[in-house]
Amino acid sequence: MKADTELERFNRTMDQILRVRPEVVKRAMEIDKAERAQKRKAKKPSADRVSNAKD
Repeated sequence: MKADTELERFNRTMDQILRVRPEVVKRAMEIDKAERAQKRKAKKPSADRVSNAKD
């Protein structure tokens, strides 16, 4: 019986995902990608600082 409820939950979730318009999903993915890129830039040391450290 538990497998049936898990399958039902999975199917409901998939139905909800598939009902969303592709434009909404694409926009959300682009926002997420931009946020991750900003975080990467913040963590990455500047090339100028790296070259000065070697001197």
